[in-house]
Amino acid sequence: MATLTEKDELRHAHDNDPRWRESLYWGFVLPDASLGAIVYLRLDPNAETVSPMILVYRRFGDVAYLFNKSDAMPAKLDLDDVSVQGFRLRRLQPLSTCSIAFDDGAGTSLEFTFTGIHPPFDYARNRSGCPGPLATNRFEQAGRFDGTLRLKGESFPLSGFGQRDHSWGTRDWIAIQHYKWISAQSDDGRAVNLTCSVIRGETAFNGYVYDGKEISGIVRAHTETAYAPDGATHRTIAAAILDETGRTTRLKGTVFALTELPMERSMLVEGAARFSIDETPGTGIAEYLWPADYFEYLKKLNVGAAKP
Repeated sequence: MATLTEKDELRHAHDNDPRWRESLYWGFVLPDASLGAIVYLRLDPNAETVSPMILVYRRFGDVAYLFNKSDAMPAKLDLDDVSVQGFRLRRLQPLSTCSIAFDDGAGTSLEFTFTGIHPPFDYARNRSGCPGPLATNRFEQAGRFDGTLRLKGESFPLSGFGQRDHSWGTRDWIAIQHYKWISAQSDDGRAVNLTCSVIRGETAFNGYVYDGKEISGIVRAHTETAYAPDGATHRTIAAAILDETGRTTRLKGTVFALTELPMERSMLVEGAARFSIDETPGTGIAEYLWPADYFEYLKKLNVGAAKP
């Protein structure tokens, strides 16, 4: 099992599969404003494009802001300093701290510093390794967001926890039958990242539990979800998570904002939530992936609020 190094913050060697990508994600939530946000940077080396995305969603189905544009990839682009389409990423301290700035020139801007609260955890460290259709590898890290979001005349201070990840490899959305990706941080500085991926009918468990001092890989988890009246979008989540130390961590979340993102023949459903980790309150994100046809079929069934 390889160990993450500072070089893993930078670009990785790629093959010629057009689906091969390198992507960086930052997610934060603002419960008092019923708002969630995604900051995403995607590199497609075989298409020679780089694409920043800023998505702000509020309540249920209200896309408050979306910027998503591709540009030609500069010849010497690396991930320690990126400037494209009004988006700027700077690495300040490897595997710990970075800064993001964005300005669309039309009244929406975002700037924050992300500071990890624990070392990054990569999915190759889990017992089953990183699922191939997700990536060759990826790392996850909880941290603090400090900055400001300015949106259509409103200003929102950022001063709280959130999540970032970095993945590289071929992303095969169609091969993934379903996944649940959950990141949660409690007010006392604990964190959980859980991914349950269903591929070929089998469930792989990835992620970690951070207890404020030590980080432990997840072995398995039991999850329960309650759905909205549309029968397809999640509203509450509960999980019992077993880690490598033999400890069980209990996670509960209630979604307060949600958006749907089409991905090839899949639907990504991103939910900002209030979470608790072993009864200590906090916040986080619950992201579910479904085959698009199945997702729409669930809505047409009109089964109402339901558990699986």
